Amino acid sequence: MKKKKVIAFVLTAFMLLSLAACGSGGSKTETAPAPEKTEASSATAGTEASAAAETETKEGGRVLGLVLLNGAIEHCQHFDEGVRDIAAKNGDEVVTLDGAYSVETINQCIEDLVAREVDGIIVDALDKEGHISSIKIANAAGIPVVQSDNICADESVVIGMTASDNYDAGYQCGVDAAAKMEKRGEKGKAICLENPGAPAPEARLEGFLKACEDNDIEILAVQPGAGTEAAASTTENLIQAHPEANICFCIDDPAAMGAYSSLKTAGMIPNCLVYGVDGNTENKELIASGEIAGTVQQDPFLMGQTSAEFFYSYWANEDYEFNITLPITFINSDNVADYL
Repeated sequence: MKKKKVIAFVLTAFMLLSLAACGSGGSKTETAPAPEKTEASSATAGTEASAAAETETKEGGRVLGLVLLNGAIEHCQHFDEGVRDIAAKNGDEVVTLDGAYSVETINQCIEDLVAREVDGIIVDALDKEGHISSIKIANAAGIPVVQSDNICADESVVIGMTASDNYDAGYQCGVDAAAKMEKRGEKGKAICLENPGAPAPEARLEGFLKACEDNDIEILAVQPGAGTEAAASTTENLIQAHPEANICFCIDDPAAMGAYSSLKTAGMIPNCLVYGVDGNTENKELIASGEIAGTVQQDPFLMGQTSAEFFYSYWANEDYEFNITLPITFINSDNVADYL
């Protein structure tokens, strides 16, 4: 692991906690996706926070800015909770903005947080390269940045990175699929949904493809399918071209839900084994009912905690691990009851 040591700095000025949502293309997006967890008012998309909220200040403490990949999904909500847990223990505040699963919107959120003069920014990243220009704006303003979920292609612009063991997540899905095919006495034939350019999904797919190679599973097709709606559409097309498919690997649980809906409509569930990554409750419930084959449980709460902890090591001038990989847990029908 790479280590960095930096010079600590102390802020003694009062911090302005602004609650306006960030926008894309001049519009504003919703702030904290879990309103009951935030210090903010429950502003809705397209609205400004109240004038009172705009001028609210808190004596002492720092303000961390958090940009979520997509505040509507369970994984990101737990990530937010983890960041807030560490900030609260240090007497600090968190401003959470929703990136709405868009590189452009995430970047606008980063720049909005820079304008608010937060003390540090955590980016729940969609792309390894797409956020670098906006992170450099934060760097120029003296604001340290941590990138999470997806690694950053330029390590020099961030003070730390953390992600799950995404390669192993994909590999374990492939191993489970191979075991189930062997038990059935069938040859595995897989269709796969990908998200090119995003390091975490790319690593998951790489791991799955390696497991398929190791276990003689045939790959019928690999096509983009990020997000529930896109995954449903892509899967519908794939099963028309490959009705013999008996395995469907998806790069995350929202995509798995989209693929599942199309496969269910086509009458291919439960014969076609669906796999996702995230460990969302809805997916685990479908595993328990025998509709979906498996998912990989990440620990987004721990990821949020780890991401926030970088700043406190940085500010304390301590040595720390720069790139932290968090373990995952594979879930199928054998153990799903332990995780519901």
